[in-house]
Amino acid sequence: MCPKAAAFLEAQGSTRLAVVSIAGDTRCGKSYLLNRLAKTPNGFGVSSLSDPCTHGLWLLPRAVQSSASGEDCAVLFLDSEGTASFETTTQVSSALVSLAGLISSVLLVNQMLAINSHCISGLFNAACILQSLCSDESTACSVPHLLLVIRDHRLSFEGSPTTELETKHLADMDLRGAAPAEMSARMAANATRGLIKSVLNCRSCCALTTPHAGNGRAIQNAGDNELSQEFLQAAIAAVNIDRDGLIRSLGSVWRSVIAAELDKAKVAAASCYSAAAEGLGSCSSVEEAEALHKEALSSALCMFNTAASSCSTDDDQREKLAAWVSFAAGVKPSLQLVCERIMRREAEAALALRDCVQQAKACVLEEVDLQELLQAMAGCGSTDAAGDVFEAKHAATMSVLEGAIAAAAADINTASNNPTLADLSAVAQAELAAAMAAARTAGLQACEGRLAAAAHAQLQQGLQAKEAAIQSYKQGTQELEDFCNALDGLREAHQDVLA
Repeated sequence: MCPKAAAFLEAQGSTRLAVVSIAGDTRCGKSYLLNRLAKTPNGFGVSSLSDPCTHGLWLLPRAVQSSASGEDCAVLFLDSEGTASFETTTQVSSALVSLAGLISSVLLVNQMLAINSHCISGLFNAACILQSLCSDESTACSVPHLLLVIRDHRLSFEGSPTTELETKHLADMDLRGAAPAEMSARMAANATRGLIKSVLNCRSCCALTTPHAGNGRAIQNAGDNELSQEFLQAAIAAVNIDRDGLIRSLGSVWRSVIAAELDKAKVAAASCYSAAAEGLGSCSSVEEAEALHKEALSSALCMFNTAASSCSTDDDQREKLAAWVSFAAGVKPSLQLVCERIMRREAEAALALRDCVQQAKACVLEEVDLQELLQAMAGCGSTDAAGDVFEAKHAATMSVLEGAIAAAAADINTASNNPTLADLSAVAQAELAAAMAAARTAGLQACEGRLAAAAHAQLQQGLQAKEAAIQSYKQGTQELEDFCNALDGLREAHQDVLA
């Protein structure tokens, strides 16, 4: 694009635009028709000579104001190099027609006298290129309204020009009764017409009479009052831009380009994220999954920024940020699903582990003979000795419990350093210790009771021995007193004898 055209378009700013472009065979009055529509006789170059005046695509540096769809807009006119020219090829001509169509609201196809196979072939070539471009998700292309303009038309239509276009020139050919060779040709023609109808799905046709009875030079210089009023009225009525979706603005076109680039960037980011987060489903913990997701999202962001490099303005950056937020929100559910699956698996494993630990504790409790422990403690000579017996039994039981829990955890493939296993083991040990604590209290009480009973028996025996000694002493004392009395009587008797 030349600097002058770029400056003219930039000056339009956010103005809503309707672009009317024209295509068709060379030297058939395309530029002249646009000049009349734009009411600028000297806008595009015209000539009565055989050499073409237009090469490439030319933009009229004048916007015609209009009020299409009830809103103010500007109509821009775009002229194109003629097809079937000795100066260019069919491929280049088709590309120019397609390029003009991509940036237009209305594409005029200029056809002299009548619709023929050459016209249909040109439409087919342009439709092929438009289909290829508009089906690419990385582009922001849309197909224009096609208006087939039949120039210098002198024949009569059975219906309207559009009806004749649809029912005759674009209708499927009858295959019944056709010879094999003819059938192949008709099938090819039907495929051509089908593609035109599919791609250029918004189309119409109009017929214009000869604008002036004179020669080319006279037509070129004639004013509107010298031209056929039927020509002028039909031309202006045909180019009706008051159609939904045909009015665009430079800003909206750029927004479409940015939207397409952001969509492409999101696809690239999604591919990058998928590759980086391939192992997300095999993560064994929520922390590991979140770390992998964060790393994959960082890689995806780098890819997204690279693919969305055209975003330069503040509006572009806001759209880019919104697109990335949308993408990040879109991949977050995959992380949530993985985390939920991990947490569900951990919860199920914790339940299974708890059951295993409880079963191991129950088995150990069943193997502990508390009655035997009570008897052993009760038979001790002191409470300290009874406490030592309990502690030895307690340590042995806890050791058995640890072994049982480790074996149970191994059966369900639980690592020995599993935090849940450690917590459940501590709970089981505490519960077992509480159950044995009652046995310890009972054992110590039994031991104390037995020792107290033995001491009481010894005390009773001592008291009985004391009582017996006292009785024996009393009896001896009485006997001694009786002996002394008897001795005194003998002494008195002896004195009496002596006397």
